[in-house]
Amino acid sequence: MAGALAMSLGGSFAALMAARFVTSVGVGFALVVAPVYAAEIAPASSRGLLSTLLDIFINAGILLSYVSNYALAGLPPRLGWRVMFALGVAPPVLLAAGVLAMPESPRWLAMRGRDDDAHAVLRRTSDTTAEADDRLEEIKQAVELQAGGAGVWRELLAGPSPMVRRILINVVV
Repeated sequence: MAGALAMSLGGSFAALMAARFVTSVGVGFALVVAPVYAAEIAPASSRGLLSTLLDIFINAGILLSYVSNYALAGLPPRLGWRVMFALGVAPPVLLAAGVLAMPESPRWLAMRGRDDDAHAVLRRTSDTTAEADDRLEEIKQAVELQAGGAGVWRELLAGPSPMVRRILINVVV
């Protein structure tokens, strides 16, 4: 949202490129976080559908960008590109509103000792209560294993593994 707004208001090429960088980092994070969150929160019966929907919505967004470019082609050149970037503010606003309705991650809740809250989220998002119980036990075991290891920030910043390094490069690029 901030990147799209900054791109539409940018007064120079450098400001436009800085705003593009901010937007690219935001999109990169979203493309990494959304599938992980969907896989964690969704029951096994709908994980494939949710991962497919992500790709469909990406392609629909690309199509909408072409349609908006065509629709704005008649505007004066000094104004058309600004309106095009300004229209890019609406999707993040809608996404931010949707995030308010999303449940917290059960893994995040379990990592903070809020097992009852994690179980409540899993009951809401699982097909059966038994599945919610099984998923909570798996999460608790993973949290216990992670507690003995290095911290997440230390792993990311001090000495990332080759896999983490590749993920960080993809997020930034």
